[in-house]
Amino acid sequence: MPRSSSNSFKMTVGFRIAYSDQQKLVACSGGRINVFDIERRQKIMSCHPLSNISAAAFSPNGKHLAVKNTSGRIVVLNSFTGEVLCDHKNQKEGEGCPVHFSPDGEMLVDGSWKGVITVRKAFEPTIVSREEFPGEMILQISHDLSRRKWLFMHSPKLKPGQNRCDPPYLILRDWPCGESNLQRIPLDPDVWSGSTSTISPDASRICYEHNYRKDYKVCIIHTRDGKIETIANTDDVRGELVWSWDGQIIGAIHGYKPESRFTFYRSSDLSMLGEVPCESPSSICFLPDTDQVVLGSWHFSRLASLEDFLSGLVKMRK
Repeated sequence: MPRSSSNSFKMTVGFRIAYSDQQKLVACSGGRINVFDIERRQKIMSCHPLSNISAAAFSPNGKHLAVKNTSGRIVVLNSFTGEVLCDHKNQKEGEGCPVHFSPDGEMLVDGSWKGVITVRKAFEPTIVSREEFPGEMILQISHDLSRRKWLFMHSPKLKPGQNRCDPPYLILRDWPCGESNLQRIPLDPDVWSGSTSTISPDASRICYEHNYRKDYKVCIIHTRDGKIETIANTDDVRGELVWSWDGQIIGAIHGYKPESRFTFYRSSDLSMLGEVPCESPSSICFLPDTDQVVLGSWHFSRLASLEDFLSGLVKMRK
């Protein structure tokens, strides 16, 4: 990865971190939404559009920010002023995975833990399509850099008479999402229903956590056939697995206090590059075209080069 300035930059609480490559902006979600200009190293916007914010995502051009809370309600903001451009006032779906913009920035895609996938217009409260999967949860949605390939992780709920849930499965779709362009990728029957997955920036691979009876592994499979490329023993992942913008590195959040930490792996063989101890780690965001990464916690976020984090030069401590 290209080398850039190693000067670290401390920001606000980063329960979730979002990045806009076109505008060089970072949004930190906590009690408030705080947007920072990375090049100028300063906060440019702070607002409180919703209570209990769970996630935020920039539009492709960076000018708009979609914010979702734990009840499922979504609002779209001006990234620079915090002005609410559209309040979808949707709460029936309930809590779920983060919301995402479509390739043209005109639509929003999100999933709920009630098993609903919804595509809606970004700037007016209009639902374009809705798919319901009774007895399932939509755990995660991710997409490639072009937003043309979309990965949905489905997790069946426990059925009457079952001792354990059916294993989760993955659905790979082309944009625009439709029944005619989906590919189902089954996972190992031993994969726990609370696992996590994400598609690589070039859409060629998928990384997911294999979790069975405290036997934890991180796996990488090929999107074309679902076959395993590499697998490594690890411990419990407590958040999303995150690819670097060039697909060379995977970041993960591991463990509970006092061993909680960020861990980074080389994607080619899942060998460990290093760890960054942190109390209450919550989010990882690689910045495109640079070696810098934002690490977020329930206390603060910090931007620095990955090398400086791994060497201990920059620490994630209060």
